[in-house]
Amino acid sequence: MRSPFYPPERLQSIIDGLKRIATPEEIAEVALFLASEESRYITGTSILADGGMMAGL
Repeated sequence: MRSPFYPPERLQSIIDGLKRIATPEEIAEVALFLASEESRYITGTSILADGGMMAGL
């Protein structure tokens, strides 16, 4: 059996992110930003609203 890439406590901290689920308002703010003129220079990328879950992976 292979050992995990991350130690279990590190993996749990990555999975936890902000330790809560986003509110509908927080997700709506991301959508509104992407629909606004403020995001005109953002192209060809994915914006993750995951509370930091993917940080460090």
